[in-house]
Amino acid sequence: MYQHPDANSLGEVNVIIDGTSYGTPVSIQDSTLTINFDTTKFVAGKSVTIQISPFNVYVVNEDGLGFDAFTWSFTSFKPNPVLVSSNPLDNATKVSLSDSLVFNYNQNITLKNAALISISDGINSFAPSFVRVLDDKSIVGPNGFTNGTTYTVTVDSGAIVNEFDLANSKTELTFRTIMSAPVVSSLLPLANQQRVALGSPIQLSLNQSVKVTDVLEVSLTAEGVASISGVRASLTDTLLTLSGFTLENATNYSVDVKSGSLINEDSVANSAISWNFRTIMAAPIVTEVSPANESEDIATNGTAVVRFSQEITLADASKVSFSPAVTDLSLSTSCDSLVIAYTNLQAITTYTVTVESGAIVNEEEVTNTTKSWSFTTLIAPPAAPELVSPDSAAINQAITGLSFTWNTPQYAETYQIQISDLADFSSLIEDATNLSVTTLTPTMSLEYFKTHFWRVKAFNKAGESDWSVVYRLTTVPAAPSQVFPQMAQTEISTAPLIKWNSAHTDVRFNLVVASDTSLTTVLKDTMLNQSEYQFFGLNADTKYFWTVRVNDERGTSAWSDTRVFLMRQDPVVTEDKDVDVTFDFGSTSGSTTTPGGTPTEKTKPQQTDYSMVSLPGTDGIRVDAFFKTEYKKTWRAFIETGDPLNFYNEYTPEDNRFVFTPGIGFWVLSTEIVADVRKFTSVNTNENDSYAIPVHAGWNIIGNPYQSNVDWKLTLAFNSKQSCETVSGDLWGYEKAFIKTDTLKPLKGYYFYNDPNWSLDTLYLPYTGFDQRGQDEQLAKDLPAETPVLTATATYEDGNHLDVNWVFAKSSALEMDIMRRHPMLDFVQQGMILTDKNDKSVGYVRQESELIEDGTAYELELKARRGSTVLWKSVMENLPQGTKLLLVNQITKLNYMVGSEEEIKLKITEPKSLFDVYIGSEQYLQEVKECLLPGEFTLMQNYPNPFNPTTVIRYGLKEAGMVKLEVFDILGRRVQTLVNKNMQPGWYIVDFNAVNLSSGVYLYRLQSGNQVKVHKMVLVK
Repeated sequence: MYQHPDANSLGEVNVIIDGTSYGTPVSIQDSTLTINFDTTKFVAGKSVTIQISPFNVYVVNEDGLGFDAFTWSFTSFKPNPVLVSSNPLDNATKVSLSDSLVFNYNQNITLKNAALISISDGINSFAPSFVRVLDDKSIVGPNGFTNGTTYTVTVDSGAIVNEFDLANSKTELTFRTIMSAPVVSSLLPLANQQRVALGSPIQLSLNQSVKVTDVLEVSLTAEGVASISGVRASLTDTLLTLSGFTLENATNYSVDVKSGSLINEDSVANSAISWNFRTIMAAPIVTEVSPANESEDIATNGTAVVRFSQEITLADASKVSFSPAVTDLSLSTSCDSLVIAYTNLQAITTYTVTVESGAIVNEEEVTNTTKSWSFTTLIAPPAAPELVSPDSAAINQAITGLSFTWNTPQYAETYQIQISDLADFSSLIEDATNLSVTTLTPTMSLEYFKTHFWRVKAFNKAGESDWSVVYRLTTVPAAPSQVFPQMAQTEISTAPLIKWNSAHTDVRFNLVVASDTSLTTVLKDTMLNQSEYQFFGLNADTKYFWTVRVNDERGTSAWSDTRVFLMRQDPVVTEDKDVDVTFDFGSTSGSTTTPGGTPTEKTKPQQTDYSMVSLPGTDGIRVDAFFKTEYKKTWRAFIETGDPLNFYNEYTPEDNRFVFTPGIGFWVLSTEIVADVRKFTSVNTNENDSYAIPVHAGWNIIGNPYQSNVDWKLTLAFNSKQSCETVSGDLWGYEKAFIKTDTLKPLKGYYFYNDPNWSLDTLYLPYTGFDQRGQDEQLAKDLPAETPVLTATATYEDGNHLDVNWVFAKSSALEMDIMRRHPMLDFVQQGMILTDKNDKSVGYVRQESELIEDGTAYELELKARRGSTVLWKSVMENLPQGTKLLLVNQITKLNYMVGSEEEIKLKITEPKSLFDVYIGSEQYLQEVKECLLPGEFTLMQNYPNPFNPTTVIRYGLKEAGMVKLEVFDILGRRVQTLVNKNMQPGWYIVDFNAVNLSSGVYLYRLQSGNQVKVHKMVLVK
């Protein structure tokens, strides 16, 4: 079907209900026409007529054809019954048990099938006891439900119908009845319970959850006493708990909870609750024991009585005991007392009596608590204590706060302890008496790292024990005290000798050196047997930190303080500066026309103008670099070879040895002062913080490779340590005479004698001194005060003093090298040495000698300006009385005998004077002197010859007599009489000064008696 194409709508049908007409719209779907009634206009049981006409319904088929009009009628009816209300309402609570169950429907109903109505309490389902229809529209069920129960009532479909026999839909109604009043489900303690423990809680449990009301009233009452104050009640769900009270033993109590104090969730209150109980009796308590606790001198047979706080009965005799065990015990009770009879206890024994819990009971079977006490039977002297701590042979024990402990021997009351550092206790550090405790801390400090001995004795009123076994202990070592370097010390050598002191000998040390203050970057951590450690090759200008402790099998000390020290700067830094190089030579070169005149042009360098020179650094400057003139015209240079015969090699341009290398010096003389300013390249020190220079056997000219001074004593000590043999000897500088010195200065040269016995080929010159290395200054060993010594002193006109010594002892006996060597006097103006006729390369200023009865002979060389006078003196110490010295000039044969402290004046007749020296008794020397007298009348050649203007004439007289010495010119004219007097036999010299004479040949004649001798001499001006 389709809507008519000319119509605007489908139209509507005419519906007549109970005589009233309504237009009702329609809709089509395929071949179906649907009438859309307004149900609100329907009334059940009315006549309904529907009229459909093509004039009001515009529907055609697919061919456009309409339909014929038609009409039909029917009667309307009512729908199914619907529940509109109930009592109780669905999900109602607190429903009264007296309420009836009522269901109200929207129309009249008839009960059709009561079996379709059921009631469930969640557990069981059952049919109602009755169901009836009330007022045509309601059904009524039973009442009398159970309190606090949730019910579900089900009216199943078909249980009721309306007048058209249309059934109801299924309906369910749920509700809960009102709860019953809360009642007690349990009590604690139980009602009328006896022997309730004092700590038992007071609680009542209800059959349902409750809460307290504003009228809560709970009371706890003791029999014969008013209600106990302070009682509090707390409620947790169904449990009510009382607190705030203390129960007493053997007391009747009642608990009351007032009606209305508690309500359930439906506000139903409780009825009054009340119950009674009685607490248990107190445990029997000991009130007195006999014998009293810790009593003494108790008889070995007797009774022990234990009195309790109430009447008691013996329950278990096995729980009453003595310790030590006693088997012969008899037990009984009397009212409140337990009586224990004993026999045959051990004398001098402490017994402990124990009445254990359960031994006795009271009338309610409550047992006693355990009780123990002791007493001592007749006492005896105590046994010796056993020492406990420190253990025997304990080590590393503190010197203060150390506790000495021992055990408690039987019967001991007081103690005496003795502590000593001697095994026989003849000297006591501690002697404490009347001690009541078994420990003691000495009041005095013990000595560090020392073995101590201790013992203990016990006392009581019966006497004293023997001494205990003696224990010994060793105290902790004292921490070492640091010596070098000190805290924050600077300028330390890169090869320092780390040193410390310890109060203890024969111990091992633990040394730690690090580069940080926390000692984590460790440079050295080592165990040592000595209190020093030699470092090598530390970094310059660097901080180091060190600490040390004793770490020995006998004990370990605390660490010393951690000290910091700073190494010296590198020579590259300190020697990076200009150096004023000045070589100042003598002023005697050239010639003069008259004595004391002004020197003429300095052209020929004189022997007395030598200097020993050297240069610092590694620049390798040639010697000839300092001189601009032709060699030998104004300067000369020599190198010391050390050869016993060929001492020196002179400079040649081809000789590459004449280069200033570090530590090497030369003999140089010049008519001019050498002055220059240079910057030198510093040497690099080795790991010993020194510089090694090569040396050969014999004499060496050495120099200072640094720009700072070097200590010679340190150098000797340093090289002795390096070579493991004693390196000794003097260091000789030169200033027109050899001068013994203790310091190598820059730019200077020095003589050093390398004894061939040492096998020394390298000499180490330390860069830093004793104080920077931590080494003690090595003082030369002095001769013992009692050593026989003869000292000869030469005093020159300029005040210079020179000494030589004869030591009459053996080096081996004195354990020192007596010999002191001196360079030969080739280049000096002044000098005095003892010489060895077999070795002309070395002289001595101190010589090992032998004093024999017949005397000894020596050779002495003395250099001074010819014509000058030297004051010569001998000093004798520890020599035999009457010992003298005879000095004999080998050339002039003049001789002088002197004793100690005697002086003579020596007239110097030649630049180098050689003397024979005889030392012995005066008788021996007189015999020598007589042998030295001239064997004949002698006139010797003058010296020097030729001369200008002075010369010396020497002669000898065999016999005494008148002596005349005269000078004549070549023509025989006498120009001067030098001697004209009586003279004794001997050797003589006389000066001749020709200052007023002209050049030429002169004759000098010696006459004595009929003996005459004549010699020629030449004056050249």
